[in-house]
Amino acid sequence: MKLTNKTFVSVYKYWLFSISKTNNSKLKLGVIFLYCLCFWKNEVLAQDRIYFNDTLVHGTFKIIGTKKIRFTPNNSYKTIRVPFKDIDSLVVVDEDKKEHIYKTITLLSARGGVYLQVKEQLVNGPMKLFTYETTGSAPAPGFGGFGGFGGNPGITFNISGGRSLTTLYIQHPNSDFAEPLELYRRFRKHKFIPWAKKYFAKCPKVLDAIAITYSSDVEKNLTHYVNLYNQNCMF
Repeated sequence: MKLTNKTFVSVYKYWLFSISKTNNSKLKLGVIFLYCLCFWKNEVLAQDRIYFNDTLVHGTFKIIGTKKIRFTPNNSYKTIRVPFKDIDSLVVVDEDKKEHIYKTITLLSARGGVYLQVKEQLVNGPMKLFTYETTGSAPAPGFGGFGGFGGNPGITFNISGGRSLTTLYIQHPNSDFAEPLELYRRFRKHKFIPWAKKYFAKCPKVLDAIAITYSSDVEKNLTHYVNLYNQNCMF
């Protein structure tokens, strides 16, 4: 778990109070040492990064709302709110030190309107692929309000007995909009393969891959196909 800035400030105030109430020099040195250690740990753990308006800020990712991201910079207990339209990218580091890159995508609503959301990027290139995962009926902890259900739900499929849902979005090189694909994970070949063949019809390498490789994991399939498209069919 990350040591949040709010917790850090509370501990810091408590230590200052402790120092003011004692004349014990060893205790004071111990408190100062623990304060420095806590400060160092906070800086080490706060590895998330957000790029917006040509600015790079290191700190702790908080939550994504309906139109803005909440992010707490290092050395600050105040949370900043960054509108989706200003975000270049968000990098979130999980407990295993793996980096997850999030980008702002543009979607079309069912009524023809345009709206922005922030999704995790699986593939970057001429053709792009994004993912969004929820647990149960609500977004996964720490990622509330990512959206995905405000317009079309996108690719939604069940994982782990129906308790988790994942939405995939694909963006064609010739489009300014990410396209939600309404496919369930518990699909059969006759539902997914025809769609993939039609979508990648102008890319022989992907068609060959569809014919000889196949996984029951929709995300794995599309990640592979999109990478193949970017490597072989952009001409």
